[in-house]
Amino acid sequence: MNQATATRYVFAGVMGGKTALGGNEVVVVEANSLSAEAPGRRKYKLLATSRTSTMQEQTEQAGNEGFEDRGQAVLSPPWAAARRS
Repeated sequence: MNQATATRYVFAGVMGGKTALGGNEVVVVEANSLSAEAPGRRKYKLLATSRTSTMQEQTEQAGNEGFEDRGQAVLSPPWAAARRS
C-alpha cells in the first residue's frame, strides 16, 4: 500500500471474509486519485491481531504516531465456529 502511494493510489476500502477456496482473506481496494497530495507523502499501517487488548494497544500507538483509522475487517478464525456450535 505504501509503495502504491508513489503513483497517487489511495486507500478506498477494505473487506474480509471467507473465500471460495475456504479460507479467510482481507481485500484492500485502492483508487488512483489525481487530486491526492504529493505522491509518496501518505503512509499506511496495517494492524493485525487475534486479541482485542493487543488491537487496542496497537490502535492507540498508531494514533499517537499520527495514523487515522480508515477501515476495519474482522475475520473469525476457523476454530471460532466450532466453539459456537
